[in-house]
Amino acid sequence: MGAKVDFVIQEKQEGFGHAIAQCKDVIGDEPFLLVLGRHVYRTRQQKSCVEQPLDGYSIAGKSVMGLKTCSSMAYAQGRLQTKRLDPDTFLSAFGMYCIDPVIFSYLNKNIENNIRSGGLIQFTNNRDSV
Repeated sequence: MGAKVDFVIQEKQEGFGHAIAQCKDVIGDEPFLLVLGRHVYRTRQQKSCVEQPLDGYSIAGKSVMGLKTCSSMAYAQGRLQTKRLDPDTFLSAFGMYCIDPVIFSYLNKNIENNIRSGGLIQFTNNRDSV
């Protein structure tokens, strides 16, 4: 992965998954870093927030997503608690992903077959496939 930033315009807003699919020609067949702008990223670790998912991808050899711990979330209580965390601590998505380019085949299948959730081509449904 290089130190390059490209911008791609989504001409018609058809969902987050659709927006990512528009980037295929720029990304090609390389893993890519997806960083959502609605989060503030900081870490107390020696490695930066960007280095951590890149390292995770290198180790796992497949897509990884950033997680953070959170407390007292009603949604999280039944879905995001793990045995290794305190009973009142839960995991939630952090908005940073290192994604294998195989995601594009799933997204394109959804676009070609008009598979939508909530009227949109979704990223999350496809993210879980890779």
